[in-house]
Amino acid sequence: MVNQDTFKSEFEQWAPACVQLADTYADGHEALDRLWVIAHLGATVTPYAAYEVAGRIYEPHNLNEAIPELDCSPDAQGELLDPLLENSVALRNAVVEAGEELPTRIVLRYDVKQEELTASMTYDSLEPGVPEEKQASNTELLERWIERLRETGVDSASALPEESGDEQDAHATTLEFEPTDPTAVETPFDQWSAYCLQVAYSFADCHDSLQRVWVVAHLGGAVSVNAVYEIDGAIVRSHELGKAIPELESPIEEQVEYLLEPLTESTADFQDVLEAMGEPVPTRIVLRFDVAEDDVNEDLTYEPLEPGIAEEEQSPASVLHERWVERLRDTGSDAAGALGN
Repeated sequence: MVNQDTFKSEFEQWAPACVQLADTYADGHEALDRLWVIAHLGATVTPYAAYEVAGRIYEPHNLNEAIPELDCSPDAQGELLDPLLENSVALRNAVVEAGEELPTRIVLRYDVKQEELTASMTYDSLEPGVPEEKQASNTELLERWIERLRETGVDSASALPEESGDEQDAHATTLEFEPTDPTAVETPFDQWSAYCLQVAYSFADCHDSLQRVWVVAHLGGAVSVNAVYEIDGAIVRSHELGKAIPELESPIEEQVEYLLEPLTESTADFQDVLEAMGEPVPTRIVLRFDVAEDDVNEDLTYEPLEPGIAEEEQSPASVLHERWVERLRDTGSDAAGALGN
């Protein structure tokens, strides 16, 4: 097997992030015995999650049968599966671009009570002996894997059904993982800000050269959100990432799907929550993640962004965003307040 340095580095970031997503979906509930994240990689990437509660296996759509207070609506499932997909696609792309071998399936298992995270992976065919054009879809393979788990308890990544994961998988390993308590995220703002920064950071593949990540949200009426990055001292807008880091070049369709749409939808939901609670809505929020210090800061304003200008004559959010970026480049100020404040 060729050098796997890129895979090892990316995997060490991917695995804890995915398990945290799965744990957060279940609210870190004390009833959980263990959870799994399963990722099929290749031309098509398909991640999924499974849970064990009181000896029974559940999937995201029916976990509330075991834990009734959980929200397992399609929207809630999307908050789990969408970032799982984004993270897994980023892992696949990084490994492929490095010219390294890609596992066909990875299985992460987190034993909640023992607080132990283990990983199993295989590089072999998941349907040995079956021609590629006749092989089952990832969805079918996932269903078979979960059925095998239910019937036999085997949770190995391998296609072989008759052996336990610990015995059959030479690539099994134990990882360090300390989950954060989902219930500690108390406010809608905390939930929104954590999600948006994760989306923006993941869109840039958590690249080593990132120094800071900003999420800038304009609210009030139609929301407008975008990400800005600092790379080697230069301020880079999201659509300029490929110029600063060539391997992050992406078509506009991917920028919309993996960055702008998730940011906008999450921010619109956050604004709806504020309005439903009767809370005032900020006119602009700036989130900043200092990568090296692993430190998050936020600034927000409720004041007009163009004071003294009639509402119908004020600039669109896209123009206000560009002015904010220019001020950041010129002065280093990333305040949420109006220019000059």
